Amino acid sequence: MAAHERGAAWAGADGDALRAVDAALAAHPGDRGLQLDRARLLAEAGRVDEAAQLGLEAIAAPGRLRPDDALAVVGWCRAVGRAEDALRVADVAIARGGPAPAVVEAALALELALGRPDDALGRLDGLPPTATWLDWRGRAAVSAGRIGDALDAWTRARDLAAGRPTPANRATVAALDDLLGAWRRR
Repeated sequence: MAAHERGAAWAGADGDALRAVDAALAAHPGDRGLQLDRARLLAEAGRVDEAAQLGLEAIAAPGRLRPDDALAVVGWCRAVGRAEDALRVADVAIARGGPAPAVVEAALALELALGRPDDALGRLDGLPPTATWLDWRGRAAVSAGRIGDALDAWTRARDLAAGRPTPANRATVAALDDLLGAWRRR
């Protein structure tokens, strides 16, 4: 189905839009984009359980996943208490489309929320040592009770960000200086 046809279905999250997507799905069963459009409409209508389930069904279809689609399904699953399913969606998206940073961050947050800091650290092992990933390494290390490792990761993140003086990195350096100072005062 063409994007302009999908756009017509996005007239709003009312019954007409849902009926339009349902009609398009009847003509194009198994169309992942249409399934996700329907799931988005369901979520907007407050039917998040149904959106999560339909999103999971759409994700099961083979093929590459766009990070924004994966993140939408992750969000619906988390909203209805299906953290393991949310993590599975993130893993599928990473496996099929590569480690999109937002999807990896969602997976890391889920691992930590599920009380699995060692799994989060394992996910970080294959990633380049950027300030973002080092910050996540620090968070996971704190969750695992390894404060020294966390301080080391945050110090490395701070030093990397300081080496590239952009406005965003200056803010990162300031935030990490505050964080490091607070932990060192403990």
